[in-house]
Amino acid sequence: MLQYKGELTVVLKYIPAEKNLSLPLDQVQVVKKGFLKGKKKRITLPKGGRVELLVKEAKNLTAVKGGSSDPFVKGYLLPDNRKSTKHKTSVMRGTVSPRWNHTFTYCGLQPSDLDSVCLELTIWDKEPLASNVFLGGVRLGAGTGLSYGNEVDWMDSFGEEQRLWQRMIDNPEVPQECTLMLRSSMARRST
Repeated sequence: MLQYKGELTVVLKYIPAEKNLSLPLDQVQVVKKGFLKGKKKRITLPKGGRVELLVKEAKNLTAVKGGSSDPFVKGYLLPDNRKSTKHKTSVMRGTVSPRWNHTFTYCGLQPSDLDSVCLELTIWDKEPLASNVFLGGVRLGAGTGLSYGNEVDWMDSFGEEQRLWQRMIDNPEVPQECTLMLRSSMARRST
């Protein structure tokens, strides 16, 4: 049985490689000379397209303390859950209906990658002197149970999560907005 944890509104867009003309500043190719040794260090641009996700707002989050929370969103592009794909919004103080309007960008994605990756978004209540408290989450992906041919437990998107991802794939460059019901747990959904 699903427990209602609130809703998250996002806008998702895929920009194919041939249209991917702008990149975040931290991914622009530069050549640096080492300070003392004169060696060149090259940072290369990612190849492929990019997924842009606008985290707009959440509504009706579960209040953890005193009727409010200090929520923020954390996002990963799985299977890579290291810092290279980690994004976070700012913390919104004292609210259960925050508005972030924050964009996450994931570069270097070929169209063939879109069936094997999953965008996991989780909402947390910021706790300064303790562990942050999980408020809910969503997974946006193909929902096939497979990532690059391997069975994985996180590729379990279904319903509106799966439909939003498919609309993004079918309509490149067109923003797809959706309000998604938050999961009460990020454990694999049983079928």
